[in-house]
Parts: sequence; structure tokens; C-alpha cells
Amino acid sequence: MRRLLLLLLLVPLGASAQNLVVFKTEKAKKQGVWTLKIAVPNLKGTTPLATRFNAEVAKIVDAERKDFLPMVADNLKEFGKPSHPFAFDASGTVSCATPDFVSACIEIYTDAGGAHPNVTVNPINVRTLPGKAVPVRLKELLAPGASMQQVRDIVIEATNVEKRKRGADPLTDLEAKYLDLFVVTPAGVTWMFGPYTVGVYAEGAYHIKVPWSKLAGLVESPFGR
Repeated sequence: MRRLLLLLLLVPLGASAQNLVVFKTEKAKKQGVWTLKIAVPNLKGTTPLATRFNAEVAKIVDAERKDFLPMVADNLKEFGKPSHPFAFDASGTVSCATPDFVSACIEIYTDAGGAHPNVTVNPINVRTLPGKAVPVRLKELLAPGASMQQVRDIVIEATNVEKRKRGADPLTDLEAKYLDLFVVTPAGVTWMFGPYTVGVYAEGAYHIKVPWSKLAGLVESPFGR
């Protein structure tokens, strides 16, 4: 599960998009106790879009890192040195990047000695408005006359296709907040559901790809398809 989600999401970026993106990296460790690896996308430059996107990425990583070492300290105190180092691994993929819009997902894997490792999936969408850049929610991409319920029904249907493949119980409803867990790609919209979001942990993460043709008249592409 650790790398599956982002590998499945990865789509080649055009040359212009590649020129906008740089990866911020960091490594640290305490021998035999813990390791920390970070390789997350940032946008080059100091435009409002770059500044806001980079701040959103940093906020996600910093919040999870802040929790990691105290959890490690607690488990060391209670159980002693681990049989393998505890781990914090933050990575990310950019699914599209233009001078006015960026869509990406940050995945953070942590193993701090609990019952099982944890994976959080954090989509980020940011666009430029006059004089500023702001995060984008699904409702702001709805086509005129479209409703969140119409999109929810499509996402639930597509999720249950994947659930049937895994022999999992069907999804009957989806909280509105989870509809904002999406990234935009040239092919459509992918909803990124981490473990526990739409099923039990053992089901793993779900990446629900819905093509633009299925969303016609419901969701407008931020880059004018």
C-alpha cells in the first residue's frame, strides 16, 4: 500500500508543467530507531499560486511530522527499541500544473509502532484569482445547474465497482466533505480515498477515476477542456 496509491495516480506532465515543479527533499534518522524521508512537490517562483500551493504542502507535512516523533518517544518508553526503525515517509505527485492551476496529492506513510502503519492521502487543488491564489473545492468546479448530489452518485457508483473487485461491502452514502478529496488530471477527476475513508483499513486506499466524458455537464475542467 505504501507506494501503490501514488504510482497509480502518476500521469506524465507536459514539458511546460515539468518546468513549474521542483521537489523539496529532506532526510534524517536516528540509527536503528527512526527514519524520516520527505520528497514533496513545490512550485518554482514566488507567484501567488506557487506561494499558496507550497504553503499548503508544508502545512500537511509539518502537521504529520509534529505528531510522529512524540508517538515514537511514547512507544520507545513503553516497549523499548523497535525490531525495525520507525518510519516517516512523505511523498507527492502532481497530476496537472499550469500557471493558473495546480492539482497534486501528498501521501504520508508513518510507522510509529502502532497496530499497523498509517497512510494519509491529502489532495491539494489551488487556482489563481485576481491578485491571489486560493484552494479549490468541488462545488467551485460544478457546471451551471449541476449539483453535488449528482456528482456524489457517480462517485459512489464508481467506488462500488472497485469495491466489488475487492469483495468489499458496497458504499451506500458518502459525506460531502469527502467529495473534496480529488485531483484533476488531463483524463478526468480522480477521487483519492485513503484507508478508513470508504471502508475498513484492510481494503486499503481507493483511487476512483472518473473521465471527463462521465462528468460532462456536471464538473468543469479548470483548464478549459
